[in-house]
Amino acid sequence: MNLTSTGRASSIDARSVAQSLSLDIAVAARTSLPVLITAPPEFALPVAAEIAMASAVDGAVGVEVVDAADEGHLRSTLRRAASGSGGLRTVVIHDVHGLNQVQQSALMNLVARVGRPGPGRCRVISTTSVSLFDRVVDASFDSNLFYALNKIHIRLDGLSGTPD
Repeated sequence: MNLTSTGRASSIDARSVAQSLSLDIAVAARTSLPVLITAPPEFALPVAAEIAMASAVDGAVGVEVVDAADEGHLRSTLRRAASGSGGLRTVVIHDVHGLNQVQQSALMNLVARVGRPGPGRCRVISTTSVSLFDRVVDASFDSNLFYALNKIHIRLDGLSGTPD
């Protein structure tokens, strides 16, 4: 299932964008599929937090937000998520476009476990302010990881800082 939402502030009034975004958040919260959010950071992180909070089970949130640039934190969070320790249910990776090849491989291993029995079944929400497809084309982002993360895609176009 690949859902794509586009909120174009220039062609759709703000109320319609807000309603569309609310529906996208509700859909994303009801599944364990990976979510990719393409938007400026000031919009992407609040949307990711809303999805994580809305998908909490019995009040147990277990969310870890990791900046792709923080290599040590990213490595330890992915390791913890893969082992299923610490009640981690959702990993939010901010600026996923900044991951190097080794980090992309580790994330792909985690995403591949979603839906399988056993440890390491946490949800992955990624944010980016650039087109990951363009990164795939120029070979700086793994195409398999792109398609694995792009199961539910929330895209907020026309907002300041987001490329068209």
